[in-house]
Amino acid sequence: MTLARPTARSTTQPTALSPAHERLLAQVPVGERSVIETETIAYDHEGLPLEGYLARDAQADERRPAVLVLHDWHGVGDNVRMRAQMLARSGYVAFAADLYGADVRPEGDAAREVAGTYYRDLALLRARVAAGFSWLQQH
Repeated sequence: MTLARPTARSTTQPTALSPAHERLLAQVPVGERSVIETETIAYDHEGLPLEGYLARDAQADERRPAVLVLHDWHGVGDNVRMRAQMLARSGYVAFAADLYGADVRPEGDAAREVAGTYYRDLALLRARVAAGFSWLQQH
């Protein structure tokens, strides 16, 4: 299987979290000089647009360890973005990979159906994870 080389564009528009997620995030201390920057990252896998989420300390002078974050049934939503920001506050570069595709954020029974597609096709699941990992390695 050949993975398409991910292409990317980034936006630095802050993605607002829900008030409940903001309260949880506030419990994780951030360094005195740290500035946590978040970006929505557009990349692709075999031509399918994907939309990941990057959180990092923009003030870090040295390279930081990176963590690939995988989302739950609902895609890259508030829970995943909050976890990425928590990791960034703890000194990591966190990239939440998009396994489903840009703008695919299912809810309710649809979430089970969409997730089931990937549970039944583990090669596709691995390829989407690998595309996210590839983007993270290159940056």
